[in-house]
Amino acid sequence: MAANTNPIFSISGVLSRSSIVNGITALATSNGTAATGISGTTGEMILVATADATNGSYIQRIRLRWTGSSATSTTAVTVRLYVSTVSSGATTSSNTYCIEEIVMGVQNAASVTIATFPYDTTLNFILPAGSTLLASVGAKPAANTEICMTLYGGNY
Repeated sequence: MAANTNPIFSISGVLSRSSIVNGITALATSNGTAATGISGTTGEMILVATADATNGSYIQRIRLRWTGSSATSTTAVTVRLYVSTVSSGATTSSNTYCIEEIVMGVQNAASVTIATFPYDTTLNFILPAGSTLLASVGAKPAANTEICMTLYGGNY
């Protein structure tokens, strides 16, 4: 029996944080076929969220923001979001597909006088039970910078 008899409302909130850092090997293709691994520091794909194993999850939006460990200019990148049935190992076009591309422009990260501005993307979809939301970038972030991803949603 489903835990939630009113599925328009989630049972518990989902607020997850992950980062795309300079050390990733980056450059996964838009259909996910070039990705050889899922890891926050060594793979091309970053695990952003895993849906509730029984009833799935509602993904409302994601916020991307440049951060830096020292004042520096960021690199312009395209962040790609994927829905996948895997949470580790290689991805293929049969288990992973691109649902969104977000272009992030150059900003001054870790400035003492200027705040970075966020990139909010509304998603509003159901992530099927056991599925994952993955991310990749089209270019490596500049040294001393990373992209902080915050996901907002709920579990059913």
